[in-house]
Amino acid sequence: MKEIRTNIELWINDVEVKWRMLPLQKQYKYIIVCFAVYLMISIAGILISLI
Repeated sequence: MKEIRTNIELWINDVEVKWRMLPLQKQYKYIIVCFAVYLMISIAGILISLI
């Protein structure tokens, strides 16, 4: 179990370093795209539940 936790922590640290290396404009663009996708999925789920 410790090995899995260690691997996950290393992966998270690696992703965080890569994220911080991106320029701010690219970070903002990724955040906006992710939010837009989340919003579309939420709206689709609401519409499907109404049908």
